Amino acid sequence: VPLDSVEAKESLAFVLGSQLWSLHNPQHFADGTPYTGTSLPEMPDINHMIQTGKAKLKTFDLNPGDVLVFSAHTAHGGPGNWGRALSTRWTGDATIFW
Repeated sequence: VPLDSVEAKESLAFVLGSQLWSLHNPQHFADGTPYTGTSLPEMPDINHMIQTGKAKLKTFDLNPGDVLVFSAHTAHGGPGNWGRALSTRWTGDATIFW
């Protein structure tokens, strides 16, 4: 839930269709390094996939109070400062944590 307006060019970006991919090793938000010890395969080179037309991104203009809901399985990231926002994680009874 953004608390500030964010233009699409600076907002969180999603790789269209990536929610259908098998799981990949996540990366740390702060520096983009992969997590260790997960036994999951590396994340594909998304920048290369975009440059070669094998992937497309979706971004959104967001205003205070908008709600952006997505699956954590969707590959996502962004270029910069998204402003202030409230972020929550919702899980169900069958959720398994590694």
